[in-house]
Amino acid sequence: MSTSSVKMLSPRFLLLQSWRGNMGKWVQIGAPDAGIWSGEHLVYKFTVLREGRKPERLNEWLDRWVRELEAKGLVPEVHLSNCWVMGGAPVAFDIVIDLEPRPISEQLRNALNVISFLRKYGVKAVAKVSSVRDQNIGFHVYADLSQLWRLGLEEKWPDFYHSLLNYINKVYNIQLDPAFAHKHQYRAFASPRAEKGDPARLNCYNNYIPLSSLRELIEMGSSLGWDLALEALKIELIEPLERIPRTGVVNANRFLAMFESLTSTVLKEEVKREVKVRVLPVVKRLYKARSRRWIERILERGLPDGRKRFIVWCAAPYLASKVREGLMTEQEAVQKLLEFTTKAGEGKIRESQLRAWLRWALKNSRKPLSQAAFLRRYPDLKDVLGGVHE
Repeated sequence: MSTSSVKMLSPRFLLLQSWRGNMGKWVQIGAPDAGIWSGEHLVYKFTVLREGRKPERLNEWLDRWVRELEAKGLVPEVHLSNCWVMGGAPVAFDIVIDLEPRPISEQLRNALNVISFLRKYGVKAVAKVSSVRDQNIGFHVYADLSQLWRLGLEEKWPDFYHSLLNYINKVYNIQLDPAFAHKHQYRAFASPRAEKGDPARLNCYNNYIPLSSLRELIEMGSSLGWDLALEALKIELIEPLERIPRTGVVNANRFLAMFESLTSTVLKEEVKREVKVRVLPVVKRLYKARSRRWIERILERGLPDGRKRFIVWCAAPYLASKVREGLMTEQEAVQKLLEFTTKAGEGKIRESQLRAWLRWALKNSRKPLSQAAFLRRYPDLKDVLGGVHE
């Protein structure tokens, strides 16, 4: 695939990966195999901070570099640091476990095992593809631990990370690169990746692969052959998937027990209490995300009946929350509603009406009804919604 067909991740999507509260991340863009880099710069809110130079808006900086690289026929790659930065120093580290390229039959299980292991110890992690080489796949297993900033855990991070990798290797016999024990860079979610040795050719997009998809691909490979599973996975990587997976510590007691065991440390009680306080918002966000998945499914497949009721009480409030969080623009939300209305059902719903419903949800901070609440209000739609679960 040539650079002319490369789609870049949006500045807004990069921002959501590189800024939390008062913290930022180091970011750089370039073509590594061509030896061209922007150099590391701190992203804070919408601003790229460069030492000795005037700060630059993120969208302008990203667009300028993309144009320069594509003018040279190169695939632009965007890299982020594994650490969160405040005052120029790391205050928290994300979990990034690099699964170097291995045959897909082996690697899918490796990713699933590492994610399951971390979940057992209180961390919700996800898999992101890092490369595709012949029949081999590389993954990054990732968890955002920005919630643990400035608790002192960052000081013990190298000990924790090395011990974690050693333990995973002992349990699953997976050889792992320890580079992320210290400040290091990984490709951002949805970043393009060039072919190794050919910086002008697109290899894949570093997309997030849901846990359910990992299991489905394993089942497909076991039943129908691994070549078919590989082709199915490649379909997920031909365009950037701009979706932020919810990750982080979800069980404070289990994570703290793992951290103390792997670092031979006894954490102070006030630190443990603070971790438990900071875990609660993450758990709430994860629960909210799960409870709204049914709305996404309906938006994808369409409704033959009850479209207006679904939009007013569920879809418009749901998409309005995405707009408020900066995950999409108002126009993108209206377009998604417009596409939904054309998938099933009779009669046209005007774009002006859809925009009015969305703005009503934004103005009143409406929350979408759960599936159960929606069906209690409109029991006649039970059969129409058949097969969709929260």
